[in-house]
Amino acid sequence: MTLRLLFYFLIFFGIACENSQQKEEIILAEVNDAVLTLQDAKSNISASEFNEDSVAAYNSYKNRWIERQLILEETKRLKLLDSPDVQRKVDRAKEEMLLISFQEAILSKLESDIIISDQEVRNYYQTNKDKFILEAAKRFIRGYEQVPETQDFAPQAYQPIAGDRWTIGWGSTRGVKEGDTVTREQAESRFDRDLQSAFSDFNSTVSKEIRGELGINESAAVISFLFNHGNTKRWRDSKARGHLNKLEIPEFVYELTDPVQGFVKAGEPGEKEIVDGLVNRRDAERKLFNTPDVDAGAGIGALSVNGYNDGGSTASGADVMRGFGISSLRDVKEMRKWLEAQAYGADLSA
Repeated sequence: MTLRLLFYFLIFFGIACENSQQKEEIILAEVNDAVLTLQDAKSNISASEFNEDSVAAYNSYKNRWIERQLILEETKRLKLLDSPDVQRKVDRAKEEMLLISFQEAILSKLESDIIISDQEVRNYYQTNKDKFILEAAKRFIRGYEQVPETQDFAPQAYQPIAGDRWTIGWGSTRGVKEGDTVTREQAESRFDRDLQSAFSDFNSTVSKEIRGELGINESAAVISFLFNHGNTKRWRDSKARGHLNKLEIPEFVYELTDPVQGFVKAGEPGEKEIVDGLVNRRDAERKLFNTPDVDAGAGIGALSVNGYNDGGSTASGADVMRGFGISSLRDVKEMRKWLEAQAYGADLSA
């Protein structure tokens, strides 16, 4: 209790000092020459953590800071910086931080200054919609097809369930047999081939009119299904496909995901059984189908581009710029077109 009261006093005193003409920095901790002030700690604590319990937040950050400083002191004692390998890594990290800071400075300065007409946005969206769809499908499928044990591709052929098709890489099944192996490059090539095949199946089994009505995530969800299930006669003759081509969305989703009616069974003909993995896959595709493409008012951070943002968190300006390969001012307008075109597409599918 005494320590807690002391912290409240330090916080109050620190605030009072900030408002005085002669500001005195309140020192929370010292490790040799390193000093942690009250203001430094506050600037590194998130608003939510600080508002929940400022004293606990200060204590937690102070303890982490002390531990970090002690480790840094130990690196000095061991003279790790004298190692050429360590020095090269430090230099690369510094360069990366400088590049990120430079990119974010460019983006911050120019984002609001570039004006793009509504017609440019509409044209860009229509021209690049297939690219948007393929990238959304790729992110989803790659995330779903990775091997849980390694969170990566499967270098050796395996059967997801007993008696199922042999699978390798990121969900590739075409021509795969027991004992097959692949390198990462071969897995990438197989995946790109299979994704393009699923995209072609989407174009051939869903009418052009309906494809024009579907949003990016809605289209990506159907492509994921075709990547996993295949363009089978059962799909082509199914009620699910019929409902989709009439834009009867609730009925389509039901037929696709229902444990009895849906595409959730596997096994030999006449002996097919419901598979939990397929139930989960169809449910994930349903959720993707129902996910808005982008919040039109959310700004740059809402973008998921080229795998740099998985949609569950906000991307930094540098993330988005790296995703587009942006390294100069001439590329910024293309990035802005992309953002506004996705927002335009979200409005169309809302």
